[in-house]
Amino acid sequence: MSARHFVRLALVSHALVAVIVAPSVANSQSRNDHVYVDHLYGWSVSYPDNWTIDTLDQAFVQIHQPSTLPYGLVGIHSARALKGASLGDFADRMMANEADMAGFKVLSRRSTTLSDGTPALEIDDVMGTDLVGESRKLFVLRGDRGLVVDAETYRDSFPALAPFFEKILGSFGLVAPTTHALILGVPFIGWGDAARLDYHDKNILNPSVPASLGMMLEYWGLDRHLVEHSLEAPQGWTSASSEGGTIDSVRSYVARGIPIMVMLAMMPAAHQAEPTAAAMASLIGSGEISPGTNLTQSQLQHVQDLTSTNAGFGSGILGKMVSADTLRHWGEVLGQPIWQETVFEPARVAIGFDDDRQVVILHDPSFGPAWDVSYNDFETMWRLFDHNFTALFPVDLTRRSSGHPSAAPYAPRTPSQHAAESFVFGYALASVGHLVEAKARLNAGLNAADVPAGYHHLFLLELGRVAQASGDTALAASEYQQAATLMPQHHRAWLFLSQLYEHSSRPEWRAESGKLRKKAEGLCRDVEARSTVRRSLPHDFTMMGCEGLLPPS
Repeated sequence: MSARHFVRLALVSHALVAVIVAPSVANSQSRNDHVYVDHLYGWSVSYPDNWTIDTLDQAFVQIHQPSTLPYGLVGIHSARALKGASLGDFADRMMANEADMAGFKVLSRRSTTLSDGTPALEIDDVMGTDLVGESRKLFVLRGDRGLVVDAETYRDSFPALAPFFEKILGSFGLVAPTTHALILGVPFIGWGDAARLDYHDKNILNPSVPASLGMMLEYWGLDRHLVEHSLEAPQGWTSASSEGGTIDSVRSYVARGIPIMVMLAMMPAAHQAEPTAAAMASLIGSGEISPGTNLTQSQLQHVQDLTSTNAGFGSGILGKMVSADTLRHWGEVLGQPIWQETVFEPARVAIGFDDDRQVVILHDPSFGPAWDVSYNDFETMWRLFDHNFTALFPVDLTRRSSGHPSAAPYAPRTPSQHAAESFVFGYALASVGHLVEAKARLNAGLNAADVPAGYHHLFLLELGRVAQASGDTALAASEYQQAATLMPQHHRAWLFLSQLYEHSSRPEWRAESGKLRKKAEGLCRDVEARSTVRRSLPHDFTMMGCEGLLPPS
């Protein structure tokens, strides 16, 4: 739980009216008290009829006093993943930031219990110098759940609000927390469908972004074509975008029926790298060029040649993919976060979670609807983009015209979507040298039922590269030849075959190498051949052509 969630009484811009209320007034409220149950974190509380509750952020639910009373607030903070901590340690950790504030003093610290006998710790404290605040906090720890009920106001106003605070704190109890949720009725928009939309910055923005925004808009009853005019939230809507999210952030929104867009690395093993940045970082890292200096003509040519190897004539279909650690290192070398290149930033929509299976459920524009991703893989991919997420929704959540519990289950993912996942996973594993795992993943994709011809070709092409990297030249040649037979217009099969032959010990292969390279070069100059390849290949992710990035549509 972040300390930023705590309301600080140092914010003294509120104009306070001192109204003294006798305890009997508070007691008279009990017949009309409201009860709120938070099934996500597993707790319940009651509050007076004329008080209001804000549950937008379930990790920090707020209960506010009416305007007839002095300013006060009851904040209920929730956190998970606290296994191994004692109740006292948890309280100390949560109060550490307050302990550094001027005027901070603990008035009392006492053990207590909730109505069901759950141990709790109650602490009264003050802080501040000119305007002094006073708070009463209740700390509860159950398994890996940590809960804090923090009732606070200015010290002069505490006697007026104390009876209300006591009732609210006294009503606090535990319930069974939600361990899984799935939002039904979120329309799925694929990468290729989004690429056909006419959105702003189309040539530099990954189509998964308008696809994800379009899914959220259509869930709330609007049209995906709104993204063609603006990628911002519609006027009057709530928009929440933040870095530093957690699995709890996903749980919090999804449990309330709000899908959110998350920015993730392409795969847990590796992510696509911007070609020129990758070339520059590699040459700087090797000492061939110095950072910040003007390049000579020969150095510039070297950068261009390496860029073509990373993304272009000599590259693989997904270009250069490297681990998140390598991208971070390159970013340090170049002084910029090169992994935040928008054309390579995949967006997905979180629509569910399941603690029992330890998965987040995503609509992935490339891999299909209701795709299960393990918590570990999700965290690995999310970390690269600083746990960035975006939610947008109408202020009145009842405006949703779909996405209700009676909506139909999501359609099974198609063979093409399964093939996309297998291919990209295999490509990423091969890119970081995990050749055995890559071969297994690619072979599984190749041997699956109803594999589209475009993916059949790509699987053979990539299996040839894995075989070549593993030293099995005979198998590599066979895979490349099969790929060339399936799609003879694609230059890469002929190019990779020529590179394999060039270094062969067999004279007849070396003699054939030059002809095959010329064939590959000719296909790249052949407009009709390039057009055929473009139509035949899948349209599920950012790909490379003869001269670099292929247009998304």
